Amino acid sequence: MSMRPRHLSTALSALVLLALACGVLLAAPRDRAFAHATLVSSDPAEDAVVPLPPNRITLSFTEPVESRLSSIEVTTTEGRRVDRDDLTLQDGGRRATVSLAPLQRGTYIVDWKNVSTIDGHPLSGRFAFHVGERSSNALVTKGAPTFPSRLEPPARLLLDAGLLVLVGTLGVLTLVVRPSRTPVVRPPRSGTQRPEAASHRIALHQIVLAAAGVALAGAALQLAAQASATGASPVDVLHGRWGAAYLVRTVAVAIAGGFVLLRRPRIALAAAVVALASLAVTSHGAAVRGLAIPAVTADVLHLTAVAVWIGGLPGIALLAWTQRSERAEIIAALRRFSTLALIAAGVAGLTGTYLAWLHVMRLSAFDTTYGRAVLAKFVLFSGLVVLGVVNRRWSLPALARGMHRRLRLTLGVEVALGIGLVAAVAVMTSTLPAREALRPVLPGGVVTAPDGTRIEVRARPGLPGANEITVDVHDQRGRAIEGAAVTLRAAPAGQQAGDIITAASTDSGVYQASIVLGARGVWIVAVSVAPREGFDSNASVRVEVGGAPAPRPTPSTSWGWKGFGWILVIGGAFAAAVADREWAWRGRAHSPWYGAGTAAVGLVVLILVAPRFAEPTTLPSTSPATLALGKQVYETSCQRCHGAELVPIEGVADLRLHALMHADTYFLDLVRNGRPGTAMPAFRDSLSEKQIGAVLTYIQEEVRLLEAAKPASPLPTPAR
Repeated sequence: MSMRPRHLSTALSALVLLALACGVLLAAPRDRAFAHATLVSSDPAEDAVVPLPPNRITLSFTEPVESRLSSIEVTTTEGRRVDRDDLTLQDGGRRATVSLAPLQRGTYIVDWKNVSTIDGHPLSGRFAFHVGERSSNALVTKGAPTFPSRLEPPARLLLDAGLLVLVGTLGVLTLVVRPSRTPVVRPPRSGTQRPEAASHRIALHQIVLAAAGVALAGAALQLAAQASATGASPVDVLHGRWGAAYLVRTVAVAIAGGFVLLRRPRIALAAAVVALASLAVTSHGAAVRGLAIPAVTADVLHLTAVAVWIGGLPGIALLAWTQRSERAEIIAALRRFSTLALIAAGVAGLTGTYLAWLHVMRLSAFDTTYGRAVLAKFVLFSGLVVLGVVNRRWSLPALARGMHRRLRLTLGVEVALGIGLVAAVAVMTSTLPAREALRPVLPGGVVTAPDGTRIEVRARPGLPGANEITVDVHDQRGRAIEGAAVTLRAAPAGQQAGDIITAASTDSGVYQASIVLGARGVWIVAVSVAPREGFDSNASVRVEVGGAPAPRPTPSTSWGWKGFGWILVIGGAFAAAVADREWAWRGRAHSPWYGAGTAAVGLVVLILVAPRFAEPTTLPSTSPATLALGKQVYETSCQRCHGAELVPIEGVADLRLHALMHADTYFLDLVRNGRPGTAMPAFRDSLSEKQIGAVLTYIQEEVRLLEAAKPASPLPTPAR
């Protein structure tokens, strides 16, 4: 059976797109980054009490930052600046340093802000450190604000809504409504009757122009929000990736509006999709470690699917609400949109699940602003799916019988749910991803006393020196115990407990006291709770002092690429099956080829691309380039604790004794994920796999050289 020319050209186009996509995927860089340039560590550490005044402040971020749009200010509790305003960047822009004037004893507040060079997202934060002693009157706000600027959520709401309706209505014009043989350039003269189909198309064009205007207004407000968050002028914030994406987006929307005026909806749709895709270039997905390409691609597919489905609802509602005659044509258009929406819903569901995994990862992360927005989006999305099924199964057949009220009602509810979904997306794009908003758990633990009393103890900052001990006390029914007399005693494990310290009540069931935990290691904090009624409760809690915090949840690069490949395979197969079975429109019979081509790209990702991103299980060979890179990484990331000659500071493992004792997989996992409760931090977020392998190879080679340089032990003299 011969293939028709139209089908042959479509197949060739799909193969060309497949080849281009494979080339891009195979050339994908193995970068490491996060969404926003999040603060990883600081020297001095947050809330640390240092015995001697430092001469500089050093902050390490997960991404390179813009030097012109970033700053570090250090002030006293009275607001007097003590930094020299000489910000310098090292390590490719990931580490920022500012020098300090001579400091006195007391508390100092560090205010920082930055703009990532990868995704252009602004971020700011504040923390305190103490010289000699902690001031009791220091009020410090920890962490980043929920929104970088108050203008950001409304700006994203206008921008996203405008772009979604722009793409969706153009999709209705080009894929759903039958093209007219006579151009509709201007309305008819007065006294003449306009054909109803022409009236529909003119109304759809007006929706497109209105959506373009809303998108441009949102873009202007977004530029003001970016300038407000960074404290820079609008011209300065247009540099870098964010500025380039912003200019492309604005120009593409203007081009789309221009071609709509020229009655060229297909060209306008292409320009609108470019504008929509520019959002993904500076989205959270653009900065996911090692998964930027699949995350951005999934984001583009997700946005396009949502735009075709939800963004097309206003145009479809217009057709359903204003139809008077030509009922058969309206019903046929609604059926075509129903099929298109079915494909879009499947793609949006698959890609949305993948993106939620990338940015949430843990159930506890749903208790964040981003996590709650994801839950709201899921509920609204589910409601839209249910209404879509209702329309497809019952409302369209009822419309064919002349019962149009049900369809108009459900379409109105769909439009309302779509507005709520866009609002949830605006919140998600304006805040930190849920997995990054999670703060590491402070050292301490939870113990249940024999009488059922639940006692939780946490130490801030968990470093040697003065620590603020917080005790949270609840009875066996979960009720906070108020007005109790709470006392604490602390000592290193295995030693006799120290003096009794009384904790003061600060909240319902919360008590706090300041205790000096003088050295690294395990401390035992003994807690005694004497409530106003009932018996006393006693418990002992282990507190790891000076240990590294647990690493933040990070998506696996290997599993991320595999998941992306399966999304393309399943989504492409689903789209091809639906289009082949349901799309009853002349000229669209070749549409299954697009789904099949997408599934083929997914197979290429699974077979050829994903294995390249698997985490190595062996160390690289000792080549000169590897040793040079390893030495550089050791000096910048390891030497401070392990020493220039592999002689560690107190409390740190001696590499001379351990570097050759374990398998490669043990050391690779140790460097990637750290060891919570010890001085070993996780380097998964700050070092690439190449850097991790190089530094471990360098350390082992140095240990071998030290072993070879040792004098040979004399042989014992045999006894006679």
